[in-house]
Formats: sequence, structure tokens, C-alpha cells
Amino acid sequence: MGALAVTALAAGVWMARSRMNPSDAPASSSVPLSASASVSPPGSSGPLPSSVPRGEFGAQTTSGTVALGNLDSQINSYRAQAKRLKGSLLMVAPLIDLLLTRTQFIGSYDDFTEALSLATAAVAAEPDNPKAHLMHASVLGAVHRFDDAMASLTQAKKLGGDVAQKVETIQLARGEQLKTVRDARQARAKKTPNYGTLTALAAAQAALGEYEAADRTFLQALAAYNSVSPMPVAWIAFQRGVMWAEQAGRPDLAKALYQSAVERLPSYVVANVHLAEIEAEEGDVKSAIARLERIRKTTIDPEPTGYLAELLMKTRPDAAKRLAETAKTRYDDLLEKFPEAFADHGSEFFCGAAGNDPQRGLKLALANLKVRKNDRAYAVAIDAALAAGRNKQACELADQAGTDRPNVPLGESQREARKTGCR
Repeated sequence: MGALAVTALAAGVWMARSRMNPSDAPASSSVPLSASASVSPPGSSGPLPSSVPRGEFGAQTTSGTVALGNLDSQINSYRAQAKRLKGSLLMVAPLIDLLLTRTQFIGSYDDFTEALSLATAAVAAEPDNPKAHLMHASVLGAVHRFDDAMASLTQAKKLGGDVAQKVETIQLARGEQLKTVRDARQARAKKTPNYGTLTALAAAQAALGEYEAADRTFLQALAAYNSVSPMPVAWIAFQRGVMWAEQAGRPDLAKALYQSAVERLPSYVVANVHLAEIEAEEGDVKSAIARLERIRKTTIDPEPTGYLAELLMKTRPDAAKRLAETAKTRYDDLLEKFPEAFADHGSEFFCGAAGNDPQRGLKLALANLKVRKNDRAYAVAIDAALAAGRNKQACELADQAGTDRPNVPLGESQREARKTGCR
């Protein structure tokens, strides 16, 4: 279980973009997408390209509710042992992995605080142990403090630690050296094809716009998975959905994948939010509202609350106002504690109708762009500049992003900027 946090972070995927525009029983094992002979261009509705294979979407897994309960129990057990053994790395390392895993699925962001405190204490206690610095780098990367993470990796390397894969993770998150990262991961996956190496490779392929190849690799990772926890299976479903909807511009392919993710893990916060967005865009606002009402009560993540406020503004303005204030308060708290990790989502909220502060949204988007210059960061910044009425700045950002990026939503944002006349 704990290894999942490391696997997901190694894949270079932390927090996916969420705005595409302004049961305890195991889920079905059938693949949610089917192959077709025709190929549709990116950004259009249509069948899945034929080169994306048909396949089984994971074996039977345990109940998602039971799995999360077991995760809580494991965290409590490792906490007690780490306290008894006075912060031994033997106990702290798996505890941090488990905390990051829980955060990834249910938005328990207080776990970031605990994980960071544990990792910092481990470095202070064992400054000559490369494992302590590697662990610290993982947590720093999870909260998008990439410069600090690289400093920890530099120290780990000096002490004899193997830092290559963690460096790749940061490069991927920043949108740097993508082909080099892809090639290194491809070699690793060829030598040792397993869930971890294959999901890492798929993320790199997706970042380069190799969407069909990435989808095949995700399915290979799924085939290599041989345990019963629903979390890795749900995670792959979600990542495939994000790739198709928010990188390849094919949201029509994502809905079934998000549905599979939440069937496996009903409390999977970001998967529920993404699914609600698609439901609302398709006109099923009632289902989206019900989904967000349910999931927001299970998490401190402000995103479902903020999006629910947006959906209710016309029909239930008083409720929408209360929800928006709650979301704002939560974003304020998270931005104070982890500014780099929440700048992009905070930008989207404040640029939207519920946040209603596009100038602050633009400031956050530009801060995020300083941390990482990947496709998503540019798209968020361009959209924020447009929301703030800064058309010239939006065009400048569109030019900075360049024309060789395969991300379809980024291209759409660039075109929207240039439609303004750049004045």
C-alpha cells in the first residue's frame, strides 16, 4: 500500500488540472473504453483510436471503503511504532508513504504537514543518511517545493544515494528534459516491467503527447498489477481520464474512466470532481451537484466545495455564497501552508465566478509558472490573464509557451488569447 505514494509521485503526476472549460462491492472488471477502426483528431468527439487496445480494466479488488479504513489503521499503527522507536527511519519512511497515499485520494492535506515534519526531523536526526534526504525530497516534491527537493537530492547524491528517478520526477513536473526522462523510463520499464516502472513511463509519454502509447503503457501497468487493493487500479483509471480529457482534448473518452475510478474508490475526491465537471458540461447538473454534495463532506479539499458553489449560483445563490466563503477560507489556509502546491487550483478558483477575484487568480497563476513551466501551468496562466482582462499579458504568455506543445487545452487557451487582438 505505502509504495503507491512513491509510485504515483515517481510518475510525475501530482495535482491534475480540473477545469476543462470556464458502493463497497468491487467494480466491474470490463474496460471502460472500446477500440474502433476510425481515428478522430484531438479535441473532437469520436471513438477511441484503434491503436489503443481493448483490455481488462483490472482484476477484482477489495472494497474501496474497506481499503481506506485499512489505510487509516496502517497509518495509526506506524505512527505509534515511530513514536515508540523515536522517529526511526524504518518506521517513518512507510508512514510518510502512507500519508502521501491518503492525501492523494481523499485530499487529507493535513497529512502534508505531518509528512513534512517527519521528513524534516529525520534529516535533522540522521544528516549523513542518504535515505533521510531522499525521503525529504519526496515530501518536498509532493508539495511542489521543487528547488528545495533538488537541494535534498543533491545532498543525498553526495552521500551515495541513487537520485536518478526522483530527479526525473521533478523534471517531468517542471516540464523539463521530457524526452530524456521518457527514454530513461522506457529503458527501465523494458528491463523490469512492473506497475511502478510502467506507470512512470506512461506519465512521461503523456507529457510528450504520445497519448495512445501512454494509454497502452497504462494498460500494461494494470496487467502487471497483482494485488487486491483498489487504489492503484483507481489511480490508473483517473490518470488515463486526465490524459485524454485535459491533455489530448478528448473529454468524451474520460467519463467512463472517471466512473471506473470512483466505482473502485467512492471517496476518490479529484476523480469525483472531474466526473462532476463532465456531468455538468453534458447537462446533467443534478447528478453533478449530488456528487459534489456527497464528496465535499468527506474532505478538506476546497475544490469540490468551490465547484459546487459555482453550479448553485443561479438556482441557490445564498447556499452558493456560503459554499464559496468556505472554499475561499480553505484555499487561504492551504495557500499559506503550501503555496506552491495550491497556486494553480487556487488560481482557477479565484478566476472563477465563485472565487470572484481574478487579479488574485492571475497572481497565483504567475507564481505557479515560476515554479514549473509545464503545459498546464501555461494554460492556467493564460486563462487567468484573460479572466483578469490582461489580454496583452495573455498573448505574451501564449507566445512564451511556444507552438511545439502537444497539449490540446493549452492550444485552445493560446487561440483564445490571440482572439482578443492582444490589446
